[in-house]
Amino acid sequence: MKIAKECYLKAIKILKKNLTSFGFSAGGEKYSNQVWTRDICITGLGILQTKEKDLILGLKKSLENLKKSQTDLGMIPSFYSPKYIDYGKSGTIGALR
Repeated sequence: MKIAKECYLKAIKILKKNLTSFGFSAGGEKYSNQVWTRDICITGLGILQTKEKDLILGLKKSLENLKKSQTDLGMIPSFYSPKYIDYGKSGTIGALR
């Protein structure tokens, strides 16, 4: 198997592993219940290229939850979790010194 195809299949496997009922989790135990806006926007570009229906539905669910969490002023959260929504306290790039 060519290395590009092997990497592609491994990436699909990882994406499917991080698919949850509320969208794509950021992964790992610490972030398993969080959809990070930055990550899903970048990952979503690749997901759309796969044409995998379950991945595309997971992307849609992620974006729907982020949209649902948008403030009246238009702020999109840094991350969405069923238990907590973060609007920048999590250490966004603007918080770095």
